Amino acid sequence: MKTYYYIIAVILLLTACSKNDDGASELDINHNSKYTLTAGINKLSMSNLQVDDLLGCNIKIENFDGSENVVYVLKPVIGSQLKHQVNKLDYNFIEKTGPVEVVTFSGTKSVYSYGTRDSIVITSANSDFYLEILKPGTFELSFTLQKMIKQSYVSDISEESLLFNAVKINAWTFYRETRDSGLFNHSEKTRYYRFNIDDGEQDYDKYLTNENGISHTYSVTYGDDSEYKNNFVVSEELLFKDDKTTESSAPAISNFIIENLKITQTFSNSPSNIIDYKNIKIENRDGL
Repeated sequence: MKTYYYIIAVILLLTACSKNDDGASELDINHNSKYTLTAGINKLSMSNLQVDDLLGCNIKIENFDGSENVVYVLKPVIGSQLKHQVNKLDYNFIEKTGPVEVVTFSGTKSVYSYGTRDSIVITSANSDFYLEILKPGTFELSFTLQKMIKQSYVSDISEESLLFNAVKINAWTFYRETRDSGLFNHSEKTRYYRFNIDDGEQDYDKYLTNENGISHTYSVTYGDDSEYKNNFVVSEELLFKDDKTTESSAPAISNFIIENLKITQTFSNSPSNIIDYKNIKIENRDGL
């Protein structure tokens, strides 16, 4: 009987140490999928993100297994719209592929493609992906990574989180006739310069909201004009330049770009924080 149990033990041991199809022992394969997530690899700051921005993110996989038939699958966790956790609604989860050589009139150049995905297959220890921001708000995102061998998951789920804020800035200008022409005077036309910032409509979206001892001011650099400063209220229509009135013809538009819009957050018991938004396009609403 002892001999029988000894033979069974040997068979089990040999089976456990048997080679897979790639010649590697199953005991030697690392089924770990832990990774680190870094956001903003293409940004100077994470504090001034806007709708339509493409936010670059990097993942580094610990103890990466580069064996044949091994890949890692990265997925966004789909959650609540309240925290902007829905792919293709609050943001696009984007894979960058390429480069592909394209022939042009000036020669050959390398071109990358960007496509929205539900998941991305990772084949290297250090990889990038992108998030296209579709809505303003406070984003609380999570991403899972799992190791796969021959289309079968072999590791536990490793999850990392990402928190950031994004806003939508609208800036526009228009004119109105503010005085009719008369026998002894010309007509007058006034040009208005306006903007607003939306930080989201959900309950958690309070990035630039004045509450709990937090207040905001703003300053604008526009063209050759001196810096314009005032108190800031989120979603409210505000001036980025004093209204200008001229006779007969409407004041000309000198520039369709706000070079710099600076928001200063003041806290009751900590140092203030400055958020810089640059090169904001101005919409011409003349005649609307």
